[in-house]
Amino acid sequence: MASLSSVPPEVLQEILSHLLPVSATEPTSRHAFVSLSLTSRWLQSAVEGYSKHLLSRLSVRFPSPRSPFRPPYVRTYLRHASAHCLFCNRVTLSVARVFNDIRCCRACNTNWSALTLSECRTEWRLPKELLLQRCQYGEYTVWGVRTTVFLESDVMKLAREVHGDLDAWIEKRTDKWKERYRKRKGTSPTSGRPRMQRC
Repeated sequence: MASLSSVPPEVLQEILSHLLPVSATEPTSRHAFVSLSLTSRWLQSAVEGYSKHLLSRLSVRFPSPRSPFRPPYVRTYLRHASAHCLFCNRVTLSVARVFNDIRCCRACNTNWSALTLSECRTEWRLPKELLLQRCQYGEYTVWGVRTTVFLESDVMKLAREVHGDLDAWIEKRTDKWKERYRKRKGTSPTSGRPRMQRC
């Protein structure tokens, strides 16, 4: 009967890689690396070796004059990952605006295009309940106000499923708006939305 110790190292590393990144909202003591290390000596050695590999890769990617990482490598890596940006390795306490579990500095927080809940509802006519079910979202502070933001690629995919061809849907909405404007004002707008007339 095959045992876990017979698993090839590259396969084990692939399995351990799916336990990353380190959550920014949970204590490091609850991470799966810690639980695996307490299971058996063999798993402790495997996780320790993989953590050392991750730290070595960080030191090569982001050289630092500080002293090299020291054992125990699991604890060292978890502490480092929970306090540094996943993308640039800067010390930060911020999280990604869409993925609130990922530690991400403000400079790297533009890696994802996001839409606020009000933008999704007004521009794409998508209900809140459907957005929460189908789209990746997180909470983010915009101008001092806590708001829910959604991953733009997920929103666009959902909009195509709901409205079909988006170009045709946008054109149809534009035609309806022009018709309402014509009935209300008795004229047809030339282009874009009407501007407010100054007194």
